[in-house]
Amino acid sequence: MSAANGDRLHALVRRFRILRGWGVRWDKGGEMYGQSVAFPNRRQAWIYPWDPRSTEPEPQDFLLHEVLHCAMKALVSMDRRKPKELRQAEEMLVQDICGVYLDPPND
Repeated sequence: MSAANGDRLHALVRRFRILRGWGVRWDKGGEMYGQSVAFPNRRQAWIYPWDPRSTEPEPQDFLLHEVLHCAMKALVSMDRRKPKELRQAEEMLVQDICGVYLDPPND
């Protein structure tokens, strides 16, 4: 991932308040492709690049798609014994998704 793409990832992650305090990073190792893996107990996630050998082009929404997976992992990992906090986090996530939809990142 180029520095510009790294900047895009960090800018996008910052738009999701549920991911504050999370380390969402780009994996440069090339061991996995086209997906994300989240570790909610450590508040970390890795996004793996699109496979350069793929005959399918990288989807335009690939980065947003994977960041949304990370945000959903953060939501579903919340303590179910705190329903008020869970509802607030869900509302916040929906607001942030709408914000990205209404004001998409510049590519």
